[in-house]
Amino acid sequence: MVRGMGDFMLSAGEVHRRLTIDDREYHLVVFDAGDDFVGLRVVGWEGGGRLADIGGELPLADVPEVTGLLAAVLAGCRAQPPDPPPSGPPSAPPSAPSAGTSEHDWWAVHRAAAPNAGRPWAPQDLDLLVARFNAGASVKAMTEELGRTEGGVRSRLQLLGLSRSEPSAGSESPGGSEPPGGSEEAPGGPEGRPGGLGEPPGGAGPPGGDPAVPATPEVEGPMPMAG
Repeated sequence: MVRGMGDFMLSAGEVHRRLTIDDREYHLVVFDAGDDFVGLRVVGWEGGGRLADIGGELPLADVPEVTGLLAAVLAGCRAQPPDPPPSGPPSAPPSAPSAGTSEHDWWAVHRAAAPNAGRPWAPQDLDLLVARFNAGASVKAMTEELGRTEGGVRSRLQLLGLSRSEPSAGSESPGGSEPPGGSEEAPGGPEGRPGGLGEPPGGAGPPGGDPAVPATPEVEGPMPMAG
């Protein structure tokens, strides 16, 4: 039985809603994660122990479709008969929060990890983001340095046109597109003979190392008679 429901706002970017069903109490927190992303956290309690804990971030433009899909899937699960209870000894109940802590301590941890979430990007922050991206820093490292959420950093990189594309399967292999061994010709020339094209073994001269005798030039007209 639902006994009470109420909501209250902590700030302009945070909305809290509380729901009580019998002896179970749920706390819902929706907050602005920055760069058109919205964060969601649901924590349930029963008898001093934590019953449920759900959280995450998604683009604000996709909230209606995602929540509609979630409601449809959960409605289908509710229509199915519950599974029989497992045999054996019952499991230990969830541990209660330790003394001096509250159910909203996780929100302080979230703010400590991303203190700049939801704030406008200053020019020096954008310069640092571009410099760290060009230096090869990971998204996790950039979120820690800038105090932003991963969704906020990824969204800002997309707006700046910065992305890291993986090499495709058909890209050139390192070293160029030449086959192994390069494009060198066979030893000795393009036809595979020592000394180059058309040269016999041993060089351009005749065998034996004798100097070549130049051919006698032809003389036009009749040869002179001896004597």
